[in-house]
Amino acid sequence: GVSLISLMVGLAIASMVMLAALGLFQRMAKSTGEARQDAQRSAQRNAGLIAVELLLQSAGFGVEGAQWGMHVQQLSVQWDAEQKKLLPADGQSNAIVWAENTAGTVQCHVLWSPYDAGGLRLLGPASCADAQTWQDSEDWGEPRSLNGAGADVVHMQYDAVACMPFGIGSALDRETARAQITLSTTNNQGQALASSVCLVNVKLPAAVP
Repeated sequence: GVSLISLMVGLAIASMVMLAALGLFQRMAKSTGEARQDAQRSAQRNAGLIAVELLLQSAGFGVEGAQWGMHVQQLSVQWDAEQKKLLPADGQSNAIVWAENTAGTVQCHVLWSPYDAGGLRLLGPASCADAQTWQDSEDWGEPRSLNGAGADVVHMQYDAVACMPFGIGSALDRETARAQITLSTTNNQGQALASSVCLVNVKLPAAVP
């Protein structure tokens, strides 16, 4: 009788230990999975921002006297999937449109972050006279994802500061200084992130007489 009771007590203790170990394993697996997903999203966001910085360096390329406001603009837009065109939207700036001449003719690109899905999308090239005529372009094609959906919206803002590409140069007058764009979003923990890009080929807006 004593041996049977001891065996049952041992089995009960072993069962509780196994259940505790299984619960610990499940919690660890869940935490590991969440950490892996966070790391993947962070990597996608960082890769997208790096790609954006490289893309924006083509803004104004090959366009003589490229200037902010005429050849590069910040926008608030939304995508009409049926008509395959961009439409103005209300809200904080979520897009940059720029003109470039890398193929022998002026073309425009649009980089934007959908309000509803987040992430980064790229449109173009589309024929255009300059960035001011972006609504006249009808051949944007299909949006291409740069870092997937599910991320927060990336806001894009022209800053009224003069910059020099790569930080080289000292005389920041209107002829030598370049326009700057700041991209802002949040990380997986809700902390603010910001990245500033100095546009190599784009001068500051024309001075107000």
